Amino acid sequence: INGFVVSVIKVPPFIATLGMLTLASGVAYVAGNGAPITGLPADFSRIANAQFGGLTLPVILMIVGILGLAVIMRRTAWGMRVYAIGGNPIAAGIAGINVGRTIFSVYAISGMLAGISGVMLASRVTLGAPNLGVGYELDAIAAVVIGGASLLGGRGSIWGTALGLLLIQTLNNGLDILTVPAYWQKVIKGVLIVAAVAVDVWATRRRSR
Repeated sequence: INGFVVSVIKVPPFIATLGMLTLASGVAYVAGNGAPITGLPADFSRIANAQFGGLTLPVILMIVGILGLAVIMRRTAWGMRVYAIGGNPIAAGIAGINVGRTIFSVYAISGMLAGISGVMLASRVTLGAPNLGVGYELDAIAAVVIGGASLLGGRGSIWGTALGLLLIQTLNNGLDILTVPAYWQKVIKGVLIVAAVAVDVWATRRRSR
């Protein structure tokens, strides 16, 4: 849906995804009548706890996802098209790239990965709570920005995002160990995001001179 709204209707991506987040959150509350959905089958809880070679399924999926997407983004024509569109969608279209189709596919893949992550999270807690994952969008933005991705588009890497994710999770765990209140943790993450974006904008302006 996000892919269609952004690539066909031309709604600004931030507005489209923020609106869909609000809509989907509301649907989740409606589905459970405002309460968590309990009584899930025992087999469902075994999904996230299944182990292969000493690693749980969520960890395996994360490793496969990072490796797979790193190869796709750097070694395939599709990945190059995504970078080209991020850098300059008009120039990419002139070069013969189907901008709308590529953007649609990016959002479809993103939605699929988010869905898989949601299943893993619900399986871990054996609960269908409508507030699961609240605030994760902030961690996602922080991870990609700290990992070197530009919010202006056209620059970034899967490896950088993985490193940013590691740093964010280390920060989260460290703040929890230090018993820093949750509201102060949000303040710290917000400062990190603003600082990282400010550095990116400054670096971009220096390169353009």
